[in-house]
Amino acid sequence: MKKQSYKKDKRLRIFAGPNGSGKTTILEQIDYQFDIGTYINADEIEKILNDHRQISFDYFGIESFSNYNFQRKIKTHPLFVKATSEGYHIDLSVKNNNFLINKDGSHSYEAALLADLIRHKLLAEKKKITFETVMSHHSKIDFLKKAKSRGYQNYLYYVSTESPLINVERVKQRVKLGGHPVSPKKNKI
Repeated sequence: MKKQSYKKDKRLRIFAGPNGSGKTTILEQIDYQFDIGTYINADEIEKILNDHRQISFDYFGIESFSNYNFQRKIKTHPLFVKATSEGYHIDLSVKNNNFLINKDGSHSYEAALLADLIRHKLLAEKKKITFETVMSHHSKIDFLKKAKSRGYQNYLYYVSTESPLINVERVKQRVKLGGHPVSPKKNKI
């Protein structure tokens, strides 16, 4: 078996775990101590879209998409297909180096879709990447494999609590502070 060689700047860090387990808190604690590269958090993307109706490519240090290529990518993306089949409306575009939401309010599918496109764009541009996920879909494993095949050193950190009841309470607290809700069923209560 051929030994894989890794460049120091080609690193992928994934902080995985259930909703409310403390992934963001841990990242906030270590961010200033380590070069984590470009950080992608779908919850943060959703909040920015809801507050400002746009988010700059510069925020992620990526080259821009043309709106045509962006529309082509999202219309065939599995998250777009799933969201629309569940009755969610996705209306995103690209203009002046920004992702734009063309309606009032964003939702988790739009943010997850953008997060995935940004991850793949950063990977293609050979940038250092860190992101959070609940690892609820095999596409995250596929992304790890893709990164490894491109010479990335992968790190997976799993964050959890002693009990899913703690997670449920933390999510309730997050909602009180303006964060997004999550069904307790998603934390297997």
